[in-house]
Amino acid sequence: MDVKREISRTLRKLILGGTDLPQACDISLDHPQIEISVRLLGMGLTRDVTNSHSVACAVPFMFCIGLERSEINELVTGRYFTLEFRENRGRGNVLGIIKLKLQAILPVECHWIGLFRAVKCQNYCIPKYRLHAHRLLLRYNQCKGRRAGELQVSTLDAQCNAVTFICPRPVVLVCVVDGPRGNVFPMNLLGDLGGNYFAFALNSERQAASLVERLGRLTLSTVPLSKSLIVRELGKNHYLDLIPLEEVPFALQQSGGLDIPFPEFAIRIRELQVLEVLPLGSHNFFLAKTVRETINMSGQEFHMIHGFYAAHRNLSGTKRELITDDSGSGAKERVTDS
Repeated sequence: MDVKREISRTLRKLILGGTDLPQACDISLDHPQIEISVRLLGMGLTRDVTNSHSVACAVPFMFCIGLERSEINELVTGRYFTLEFRENRGRGNVLGIIKLKLQAILPVECHWIGLFRAVKCQNYCIPKYRLHAHRLLLRYNQCKGRRAGELQVSTLDAQCNAVTFICPRPVVLVCVVDGPRGNVFPMNLLGDLGGNYFAFALNSERQAASLVERLGRLTLSTVPLSKSLIVRELGKNHYLDLIPLEEVPFALQQSGGLDIPFPEFAIRIRELQVLEVLPLGSHNFFLAKTVRETINMSGQEFHMIHGFYAAHRNLSGTKRELITDDSGSGAKERVTDS
């Protein structure tokens, strides 16, 4: 037995307690999720944007939010707003807030999109002393594992990520095709913006971003939680260009609109046409329009939440189980509905 490792593990448990969870936890939810509501506050404005916002970039952390026509004259670039994450069950507590600065308003056909940059963040899911312990551990791990030329995530950006994933985010499979070749890879930074408009963000340094920009058409498929291992295995495809589609480890079906494949086990399929691509930092922001949306089968969908919210959920009556990874890489913790 490695005594040093065992002592380190015991100290970690004492310091972090029940909040010692993976940053990314998996849950299965109906669409649309109703656990958490997200509201935009500021300049006399209070609006539910749960189903009309998305992450636009992770470093620096930015959001895009679909705007109403009546709001355009009230929104001024440079002004500050607040994004509030509130639980819908129990006491309806506010679990996190992110203070935003309006960077730009983008006109898109007859619609408007606001780009907001995060400037401050507060997380109320777990006690403050636990949060401070997690931050110290994060800084230690970042310093220990720092590589030359590697993009450094600021404390603010990391905190914003934790608050953003208080709201359960669907994990989808993206399919693109060019003749007999294509690619399939997972994504979780995405969201509706209203008016058939849709947004998503892809890491600007990976091949998937330039591939989607070049082809300009794609399908997004929500999937059941039972396929989470397959979805994660496809993460390596972010680094690849076009591949033979027969290499994908499941059968594909053809969409009826843009004639782009989707996984046979897909629940909802959204076919998208890319309208605009903006480089914002670590990620490229993609603005797209929904060409067609279909339901392939019924069932709950694979979502992802942050470990801090998972810890809060556990205290609120949900359960956590240990799932063995069939790939042989060990075990991982997964949060499931009770």
